[in-house]
Amino acid sequence: MEKGSYKLVGIINPFQSAPEVVYPVFLKDNKFFLQVCGLSTKIESFREVNYEDHLEMIRALAELKTTYGKVEKEYHVGSDAVIALQRDPQSVFVGNMDSFEKYLKQNPVPKGIAYDQIEVLRQDHQRTKKHIKTA
Repeated sequence: MEKGSYKLVGIINPFQSAPEVVYPVFLKDNKFFLQVCGLSTKIESFREVNYEDHLEMIRALAELKTTYGKVEKEYHVGSDAVIALQRDPQSVFVGNMDSFEKYLKQNPVPKGIAYDQIEVLRQDHQRTKKHIKTA
């Protein structure tokens, strides 16, 4: 198991489009990391961002108009996964899945790629909840 805490600091939007479900970026020991969740709603591990072109794509949350759902001061393996949605080039939502659902009720996303990505996230979340109840 990985030790230490990671701070949520930014996003990567590899396609530079919006609206888009994007990758939350974490900082630990002056290095950037992405969360690894699989089909879980929990963080299973962190993977370092070490390709120069990916490092150049990181946008700091402080630079954006950021709407925060439920977020933690620090993240670690076992924390709730962070969902990030870039609404437009200057606006992003970050939070756990439950706060993301609440956000979407007030701020629906039009049909398109982001809508389809969100539906997949919802289906995975529902499967995980069912699995936890039966375990």
